[in-house]
Amino acid sequence: MGTQFSITTFALLWGVPYLKSAQGLDSTTVGSLLTLSVISAIVAGPILGILTGRYPMRRSWLVLTIMVASALMWTIVLSRSEPSPLWLLTILVVVISVGGPGSVIGFDYARTSNPSSAMGTAQGMVNIGGFLASLIVIQVMGVILGHMGGYTFDGFRVAWMVQYPVWILASSVCSSLEAKPGEPSRQKAYTYGRFAKSFVATNNSIASGNSSPAGEVPKRPSHQA
Repeated sequence: MGTQFSITTFALLWGVPYLKSAQGLDSTTVGSLLTLSVISAIVAGPILGILTGRYPMRRSWLVLTIMVASALMWTIVLSRSEPSPLWLLTILVVVISVGGPGSVIGFDYARTSNPSSAMGTAQGMVNIGGFLASLIVIQVMGVILGHMGGYTFDGFRVAWMVQYPVWILASSVCSSLEAKPGEPSRQKAYTYGRFAKSFVATNNSIASGNSSPAGEVPKRPSHQA
C-alpha cells in the first residue's frame, strides 16, 4: 500500500496536470518523464526481486526504504516556493517509480505468513491495498484542488500532502512485521527456508537415482578410517 500509491496516483491522473500546470513543463518533457517512470520500474523490479529472495528477513527494510525515499523526494519538491528544476523532477519520478515493483514484496509476505487455505484471501488483500490507497488519494486530491481554485502551484502543493498520512500508516504496519529472533513471523520464514532446501535436495536425490523419504535431506555417507 505505502509503496505503490504515489506512483499510481502520479501516473494515472495527477502527474500530467501537475507537471504541466504547476511545474510549467511542455507536453514532450512530460511524456519523457512518464516514459522514464516505466523504464525505472522495469529496471528496479528484478533488483528488488533478487534482494527480497536473498534477504527474506529484511523485506520490511526494503519497503520502508522505498517509502522513506519517496516521502523525502516529495518533501524536497513541495517545500520549494517556485517550480522545481527538471533534474529534481527527474529524480522524483525515478524514486517514486520504484514503488510500483516494490509493492510486489507484499505478495511475498502473504505467501510466507499465511497457511495455504488462506493464500487467496491474503494475496487478494495485498492486491487491493495499493489500489485502494491510490483511489482515496486521487479523490481527496481532486476535492482539495477544487477548493483551491483548480490546477495552481499552491493548490498542488497542498493536495500532494495527502500522501503523508498513508505513508505514516503503512510505515507503522510495516515496522510491526519486522520480527525479532524467535518470534512467530521469523520462525515461519525460517521453516519455509528449511522446506525449500529439503525440497531441492530431494529432487536432486531422485534425479541421481537415490531414494530418500519425501522432504528429508539425504545424509552424506560417513567415511571410516
